[in-house]
Amino acid sequence: TTRDTLSLHDALPIWLMLAPQSSVISLYRMAREMHLYDTLTGLILINAAFRIPFSTFLIMTFYKGISKSLYESAIIDGAKTRQIFWKIMMPLSKPIIASSAIVCVRAIWNELMFANVMLTSSAKKTIPVGLVNMQGMTTTNWTVLMAGMVIASVPLIVIFLVLQKQFIRGLTAGSVKG
Repeated sequence: TTRDTLSLHDALPIWLMLAPQSSVISLYRMAREMHLYDTLTGLILINAAFRIPFSTFLIMTFYKGISKSLYESAIIDGAKTRQIFWKIMMPLSKPIIASSAIVCVRAIWNELMFANVMLTSSAKKTIPVGLVNMQGMTTTNWTVLMAGMVIASVPLIVIFLVLQKQFIRGLTAGSVKG
């Protein structure tokens, strides 16, 4: 059969292929019109707009891999939908949620382009912008720059250490079928 329109499921991978750089000019104009330029709220909304589709696609793919017999057996045992969600699906989802959180937090923490374009106030600049601004035109104090990079990486290391067990489970989930 021939389909005339694409469903959301078909369009999702296409959306994920769009590079964020391709939208800088239009997002800049929208932020100016909506009075979100040079605000952290505007930057948060832009980053969320690029991270939510990735997380949704990742988690949706995980849920598609869960056997329907698990859900059906819970119903046969008399579990309600809310109980199935909280007692079966959420414990199974911990690894994929942790993996998605780590990947998204890392991407947002290290994000430079939108922060550099959308924020002009020095008080609102993010750490990557500050690190880039530490480089001079002719000279750079590499010791201070490297110390700043190490300090900037500490929160990501702490988040990874806290979620490491779940992240490893998320990476290995589904690697062996049987």
